[in-house]
Amino acid sequence: MTATNQPTRRARRDWLRPVPEHVPPHNLEAEEAVLGAVLAAGRLLGEVAAVLEETDFYRPAHRAIWRALLRLADRGQPTDPVTVLGELADSGELADVGGGPFLHTLVQAVPTVANAAHYAGLVADTARRRRVIDLGIQLAHSEADPAVLAHLAGELADTTTHGGRGWEPPCHSGSPARSPHSRSRSCLPG
Repeated sequence: MTATNQPTRRARRDWLRPVPEHVPPHNLEAEEAVLGAVLAAGRLLGEVAAVLEETDFYRPAHRAIWRALLRLADRGQPTDPVTVLGELADSGELADVGGGPFLHTLVQAVPTVANAAHYAGLVADTARRRRVIDLGIQLAHSEADPAVLAHLAGELADTTTHGGRGWEPPCHSGSPARSPHSRSRSCLPG
């Protein structure tokens, strides 16, 4: 074969490398803002926890901080940086999250605690998109077993349906302005 119709070894190797633009959807800034807001104003944890789950956080260190916040709240203890630092140290996760200075960086980096619910919504949105991608990959790689396909299709439907934590389609331009996480979507037809 000639060089024009045969891919070179180098081109073939490049094809097998991961593509940087295929990083799963995530919003680290929103994750940090949510955590920083809760660390600064612990009263926000209930509002934010109604929207988020541990698996919604993309970064493992953020998941560890979230778990520590929830453990402290379950015991009725404050969720400030000092108490969370102690909880992470006791659980052996402090070094994994970047130490005490990282917790204080989270508090200093939050634009405003008043937008904690909005930041939580951004985190939840990217987590839903990751879940849909994961389910699509599972569907594509399933062995066409009807039971497996039905299960995955059900999970996909649960992830993308309206209400609860499911995805809601955006309003079209000219429709009433609504929060992307509003339960009422009167701007949609029918």
